[in-house]
Amino acid sequence: MELYAELDNDIIPVAKLSDQDVYQVSWANVHKEAKTGDFPIRIFNEEGYTTYRKAQRSEEDLSKVASIFTVSLNHPGSVREGLFVQTEFIAVVVALLVWWMANSMRSQIME
Repeated sequence: MELYAELDNDIIPVAKLSDQDVYQVSWANVHKEAKTGDFPIRIFNEEGYTTYRKAQRSEEDLSKVASIFTVSLNHPGSVREGLFVQTEFIAVVVALLVWWMANSMRSQIME
C-alpha cells in the first residue's frame, strides 16, 4: 500500500521498511527554523492523495480532505549547537602554542 504524509501543506511519500508492515516518514529541515511544539502529520492512501492534490490545484481547504489517520509529533525545539568558538580556531591556537613552545625550547638549547 502506498502512503503519503502531509507536513506543512506539503505531501511527501512514506517509505515502507523491508517486508514488514512498518512505515517511516522522513524529511529534513534547518534545525533552527523547525517549528516547536506538537504538530500533526496526516497520513493518506493513494485515493486520499489524489483527493488532496485535486483540492490543492483548485485551492480548496486542505484540512477538509479526509486522511487515514493522524500522528502527532512533538518537537521540543533547537538547542545551542556546538562550542562557543569554532574548532578550527581552537586547532590554530593549539598549533601556534606548540610552535611557540618548541621554538622557545630550541632557543634555550642553542644558548
